Amino acid sequence: MSQAEHPIRNIIFDLGGVLVDFWPEHCMEELGFSEEAKAAFRAQIFSGLWESCDRIPYEDAEVRALFKEAVPGFEAEVDRLWDNVSLITHERDYTHAWLSDLKERGFHLYVLSNYGKRAFEINSKTYDFWDLIDGKLISYEVETVKPDAEIYRMICEKYSLQPEESVFVDDRECNVTAAKALGFEGIVFTGYPKAEKELQQICGNRGKKALQHREMRRKDRKITDPEEIRGIIREAKILHLGLFDEDYPYIVPMHYGYSWTDDALTFYLHCAHAGHKLDLIRRSPKVCIELECGVEQVSGGDDPCRYGSYYTSFIGRGLAKILTDEAEKRTGLKLLMKHQTGREFEFDSRMTAGVEVIRVTIEQYSAKARKKAQNSVSS
Repeated sequence: MSQAEHPIRNIIFDLGGVLVDFWPEHCMEELGFSEEAKAAFRAQIFSGLWESCDRIPYEDAEVRALFKEAVPGFEAEVDRLWDNVSLITHERDYTHAWLSDLKERGFHLYVLSNYGKRAFEINSKTYDFWDLIDGKLISYEVETVKPDAEIYRMICEKYSLQPEESVFVDDRECNVTAAKALGFEGIVFTGYPKAEKELQQICGNRGKKALQHREMRRKDRKITDPEEIRGIIREAKILHLGLFDEDYPYIVPMHYGYSWTDDALTFYLHCAHAGHKLDLIRRSPKVCIELECGVEQVSGGDDPCRYGSYYTSFIGRGLAKILTDEAEKRTGLKLLMKHQTGREFEFDSRMTAGVEVIRVTIEQYSAKARKKAQNSVSS
């Protein structure tokens, strides 16, 4: 079927591995489990028992008893796990901004997840995106799990969804394959940037998160020529990164590198492992950047109101991400050094491990200039 016949209206997301992290190792480490306890939980709990609880709505006492039976001798660790089960999950840094953007593009958003009753009751309260979700179906509620065909039919029936108008996003290929067999479009999630690109391909113009020019008041100073805009980014060396910091904005100057291919403009920044800007990015990935070049005073002589500056400037809005993939960190550092020095450098694992690399994906931008007249002579 063509997209024109069945436009995509709905996007259905899995939770773990897509919108949130599932961190059993992190949880056990935080709770101070011994190596013996970790090995027992890996072998007996997280190898299958955990997922078996997704189908049956066990109450708290029932699931604790089930786990204690599976790992005799580690009863205290079972209680410690369930007393602190929210440590096992965390909303991913891109999730809220991504879902907000999809809502702005007019999509209806749903969640279809395999999740146990007790864990979901606790952990779902830590997720900050439910106001963006139009509906959800959790496996324990219907005692059916993905990839059973019935659970996909259930969410369609519950919310009057048509599979051919829906995209299903899951990190497990078997779950996506099952959805496709019922007529859904499907994306096997391996990372936010790739999934966003695949959504654009499936949904066409409505799904596209293209770079956009922002309108400005002084249209006589607006720059629209892509080559001229590229020239500003090439010439400048420092950008100012703007972040949300509770009641006040937080702005910091940073060196940068960049790539601009087709409609994808990306900046790369680097910094130490600890710092306020990293904390702010983790709270909200929405950022603004500004850079300028060619600044030169315009003299007004004896009239102070006639002073000003010649300049060219660029402002962009987008999403920041602290990179963890070593290959992408290396790419970002190479682009940064190429832009700053004009030279090619290689980076080994020790070098990439020594810094944080921030990727800023630009979604919206504007550029402007006040230029000298052709016959102007500076004073």
